[in-house]
Amino acid sequence: MGDPIPNPYHQLRGAYGYSYSGYLRAKPPYAYAKSVPQLGAFLQQNPLSPPSFEQVEGFVLIGYVGWITFDGTPNLTGRGTSQVGGSKVALDADFTGTLSDLQFESGGPGDPPFLSGTFKTIDAADPSVGFTHKFVASSDRKTIFFTVTDGDYRDMVASGVMTKL
Repeated sequence: MGDPIPNPYHQLRGAYGYSYSGYLRAKPPYAYAKSVPQLGAFLQQNPLSPPSFEQVEGFVLIGYVGWITFDGTPNLTGRGTSQVGGSKVALDADFTGTLSDLQFESGGPGDPPFLSGTFKTIDAADPSVGFTHKFVASSDRKTIFFTVTDGDYRDMVASGVMTKL
């Protein structure tokens, strides 16, 4: 018999510095305020004409910094501060969450496996606010690369890196 498969939740146990930046599909008043920076994009309406640069309404800049702790079970906790459209919108907000869909992925021949999966965060003060993160953890579990999807729209809004503290 081979070695037992290690507990995948225990693989991420510990505290990580957590930050991301990107764009958020905003709700009013941010979505329509002319003073708020919005997502710029190249748009090609006609394949025979060159693309034009236009603003895409409804997306604003977002930045986040904080920490997250994985406790060796499917549970996680954390705290952080976000900034949307140039304005701080959350005091140091606490959140909880869960890990799911953990899988050991095969690297190249002779490479140690890396870990991929999903974790969801829920704002402790407002459980209607939550985000889904798809991630890949390095084989040494010291770095986690992730993308954030908006809980309301499932739009990718940001990506970032977590580093074990």
